[in-house]
Amino acid sequence: MQIKVTLIRSGITKSGAGCRYIGATDEPLCDEGIRLLKSKKQEGCYPEPARVYASGQKRCIETAKLLYDGQFIFLAEGFSPYDYGEFEGKTYAEIGQDPRFLNWALGEAGRLPGADDPYPARYGAVAAFERIMTECAEGEVGSAVIVTHRSVILAIMRERCTPRLAYGHITLEHGGGVSLTYDACTKSLCVETLF
Repeated sequence: MQIKVTLIRSGITKSGAGCRYIGATDEPLCDEGIRLLKSKKQEGCYPEPARVYASGQKRCIETAKLLYDGQFIFLAEGFSPYDYGEFEGKTYAEIGQDPRFLNWALGEAGRLPGADDPYPARYGAVAAFERIMTECAEGEVGSAVIVTHRSVILAIMRERCTPRLAYGHITLEHGGGVSLTYDACTKSLCVETLF
């Protein structure tokens, strides 16, 4: 079975509007984030799925409710955002020349200083994604949206898309996403569109 799945990055928060790296910090959407999501929704950027999932942080739940008002939102457990450690809450201007950050962004370093080991979170996100896809396949749900974090989307894409992609080579705006086709037999993803 093939499932059309769209991974949507949550809308913008106050820190996100200030171009700050936030992961573990649980912030709600800011006014600008709400306005941008409403505008993209009116432009018809988002699909109409059979099922909607959202990560547990405020920004993801609020994004899902705003985009899919009236549709039941399933809580997607296991999609923890990346903890940026010492770099959490900082801007690229503050950390962009730090070799520790640059090596990490290019996929050459596994962990940022003060951050949790990224591998359990990455593989946890992929396992959570697989659980959702299995649930969809078993229920014959042909399309789903998952509203989550950039780090989660990138982890899923790195592990399931071919060729493998480095973390720093994929750009997703707040409220943007990627539409994919998931093959339940091979557990592989094919990128259809980025938006």
